[in-house]
Amino acid sequence: MFYKTLDKAAKSILSATDLEQLEKLVTEEPLKTVYRITREELKGRLQPIGMIGYKLLMLFGNLQTESFLLLHRVFNEQYKVSESHRVELRPKEEISLSSVQYPHDPESAYRIKGEQQVKGYSVNITHICSEKSLNLITNVLVERANTPDTAFVEPVIQATIEVTGQMIEKTYSDGAYQSPDNDKCCENIDMVFSGIQGAESRYDLEMTPEGLLVLS
Repeated sequence: MFYKTLDKAAKSILSATDLEQLEKLVTEEPLKTVYRITREELKGRLQPIGMIGYKLLMLFGNLQTESFLLLHRVFNEQYKVSESHRVELRPKEEISLSSVQYPHDPESAYRIKGEQQVKGYSVNITHICSEKSLNLITNVLVERANTPDTAFVEPVIQATIEVTGQMIEKTYSDGAYQSPDNDKCCENIDMVFSGIQGAESRYDLEMTPEGLLVLS
């Protein structure tokens, strides 16, 4: 994206080899690159891409355009420069979930939830359930994909109170929304969770006329 913004005069300071490499890169279709080569082949291609990216940053640091700053951010998220000025790929453990996922939407993020991999944003929808009134959507909250589910609870509770003008008596949500902080902010609300997270219990519970029975 940054290379495409350069005019003929700016490109003239690049070497013939660099120009050839960049022209080849900008004509490729990204999805074909990702799906048609192996993981090792892709890793091998990332090294020269990092090197040419570093050259662009060094040569055009005075521009400070939006696409230049995006290139600078992506380079620093994915690469590092050694003391000997060698460009190296960062190990995956050093790459933040907030790193750029799409060049046209740099605020999107990445998240792994169980076996599900998500790129982009998380959308939380809240609606009311009542036998005496309309069941309406009271809040739609969109955050980056790596925002934890627990962060949605307090703002949507407050938003729903403001919309309805009523206190909330009971909520129903997935177990991923449960946390000690949310227990405190919702202490006067009956919080009902499904799919509680954590290790599977070693015991089965059964409600009998005499009370709760624990089965080993």
